Amino acid sequence: MISSDDKEQTSASATTSTTKETQDQEYDELITEWQDMTFEESATSSLIEDVSSTDLKKQAYAVIGLRKLLSEGQDPPISEAVNSGAILILIKLLEYSSNFRIQSEAAWCLSSLCAGTSEETKKVIDYGVIPSFISALKSSHEEVVEQCLWGLGNIAGDSAQLRDVVIKAGAVEPMVKVLENAVGLAVKSTGIWALLNMYRVKPAAPYEAIEKAIPVFCSYLAKEDDPDILTNAAWGLSLGSDEEKGINGILESGVNSHLVRLLDNPFISVITFCLKVIGNITAGSDEQTACILKEKDLFANLFKLIDHENNEIRKGTLWILSNITSGPPAQFESMMSNSKYLKKIIEATRDDDCDINREAALVLSNLTTECNPGQVIRILNSGIYGCLIGLLYSSDAQILLAALKGIENCLNWGKKFNLKNTSGGNKFLGVLENSGGFQSIETLQMHQNSEVYEAVNKLITDHFEFE
Repeated sequence: MISSDDKEQTSASATTSTTKETQDQEYDELITEWQDMTFEESATSSLIEDVSSTDLKKQAYAVIGLRKLLSEGQDPPISEAVNSGAILILIKLLEYSSNFRIQSEAAWCLSSLCAGTSEETKKVIDYGVIPSFISALKSSHEEVVEQCLWGLGNIAGDSAQLRDVVIKAGAVEPMVKVLENAVGLAVKSTGIWALLNMYRVKPAAPYEAIEKAIPVFCSYLAKEDDPDILTNAAWGLSLGSDEEKGINGILESGVNSHLVRLLDNPFISVITFCLKVIGNITAGSDEQTACILKEKDLFANLFKLIDHENNEIRKGTLWILSNITSGPPAQFESMMSNSKYLKKIIEATRDDDCDINREAALVLSNLTTECNPGQVIRILNSGIYGCLIGLLYSSDAQILLAALKGIENCLNWGKKFNLKNTSGGNKFLGVLENSGGFQSIETLQMHQNSEVYEAVNKLITDHFEFE
């Protein structure tokens, strides 16, 4: 049987619980109301002062107001806030507040303060904000986690020096863990950007310090569809693939098919960085190049991009093709056997953009470097050789060097494989003479560029003489 005293205690406990729930609800309603308010810059000083208030409602109002001025104002009062005593209070609120919305607001203030000048950011760091950000990444509330990621990203993006401080504090592994388990788009987007900043700032951090980010970039590239996330993930991989170890990590992740698939993405930034990753892979060893060449849609997607309206994408595409064609013949056999592909490269040598002309000329020249007999015949019949001869009229030294090297290679193949014309001479030499190439080469003997001059003289010495 329950005594009257027990009944009274139970009733009092229930009343207390109900009162607290009501108070919490009222507090949350006030927070929502304050978050919708507009704060004037003239209130900055009083808001900063009230951040230290012992009145929780007054303090919450001040934190929200300061956050809105820091993140939304045209002239954020970063310097004033940094030079006040507010930072320590904000860090304590991030660490100990029982209300996650106030934690988030405090973290937002701190992340905004880390977006000031380097000196201002260093002052915030000196208060111990980095360990607080890292610790709060364990929060079950994504609003808090997102702001901490912003803060770490802002610090790392400031300079290589501050980036290294973030890495040495042990931020990379917790950030990776957050991204592996993230659900909300905001955390994913902010987190992948913050992780990118560990790579983006130059001079680059040691690869070993940030290698755990590679699998995350690969994973997000494979499973996400948000253009900002895809751009930053591909950007991270493009920087990570600057080193051979990074390339191996990317290849081992199985992301190749997604890199190739995303070449057909509608967003220029996504295509650009995927091209850079593939370009770095094809600039590596023949074994690394062979891994990406296994993707059946690679050439089809690359040759679509040769016609892209964006010149940087076109140049990046041709750069990849020049990398591929600088390897053994087996690497580019599927190109050589496709007349439409070869025609597109030839057309690119006539583009209005000189950089595109250069890359296309290099692709054609590379196609002549290592050939089997069947490929040599295709060079002659597909128009590649004729295009190289036509490039001798170019005023660009790099294009001329590519054309001269390609012509020399063809003349050597003509000798090696004993390809004769009707008069019994080197078939390639006959085409050169009949197309006016002799006259162009004779003119180039007076070229001001020493490399062009030497290449022309070598060609003349090795293959023919003018009377």
